[in-house]
Amino acid sequence: MSKRYESVQTVIPHENDYDSNYARTTKLAQRLEDLNSWAKRGYEVRHTHVFQHDGTEIYVDDLVKDLDAPL
Repeated sequence: MSKRYESVQTVIPHENDYDSNYARTTKLAQRLEDLNSWAKRGYEVRHTHVFQHDGTEIYVDDLVKDLDAPL
């Protein structure tokens, strides 16, 4: 059984003002789009770490793909 592992890091600033015009919820939606993109290639989220640092949230998603699984 062969597996491939990847790690995706997403940094989401907490700024949620009219000047940035890029709300935190929009950034979270973009993160989900990225994860869905990986899912379309056969990857599953294995584990997620969330770190908070200097007004940002950092998501580290560990992904795994079973190379022997049928397409």
